[in-house]
Amino acid sequence: MSLQSYALFLRAFAANPKSVGALFPSAPALAYGMTKHLTFFPHDHVVELGPGTGSFTRYILAKLASPKQYLGVELNPKFTQELKQQFPYAEFACGQAEQLETILKLHQRPMIDHLISGLPFASLPKEVTTQIVEAVADATTTKATFTTFQYLHAYQFKNAKEFRAQMEEKFGPLIRVRWVLFNMFPAAVLTWQKKPSLTTLEL
Repeated sequence: MSLQSYALFLRAFAANPKSVGALFPSAPALAYGMTKHLTFFPHDHVVELGPGTGSFTRYILAKLASPKQYLGVELNPKFTQELKQQFPYAEFACGQAEQLETILKLHQRPMIDHLISGLPFASLPKEVTTQIVEAVADATTTKATFTTFQYLHAYQFKNAKEFRAQMEEKFGPLIRVRWVLFNMFPAAVLTWQKKPSLTTLEL
């Protein structure tokens, strides 16, 4: 990460710590841990929620057959501008994760096969988390994966546990938990795979 990107990150944290969720950007070890287990096929569509300054983005794009498979959804307009400069061959939308379906329609994107999230669910208000989880459930295919992380020190926070419970209700049980210790704050990488609905099974 460039000094300019890091300075932008620190300013965003100072302005709104809960929306950024960390004082330092994610280390390469965490970025690698967020993506190494995912297999992207050429027809898959991948969305990143909260790419920030691009710590995970370059790892995601490196695994895709084409950058056209990718869409980043970032709330902070300055981060969005920085991302577009860093990755001019990829597409980014400035907007709220709660409005995911609307964003997909505006960018003429189909349902999502893989979703990677850097959003700080441990510090987000419960009502916001609920809206995001519901939006993700509605915008993903029947076997979609959802990968995110939670810091060790925040893993047992009430909001963090409520998020995991909501994900289990909408997506099913966690299929993978992997701890990444070589990060500024040790973190757990969490992956769900969407469970087919009863309607889907009946079809």
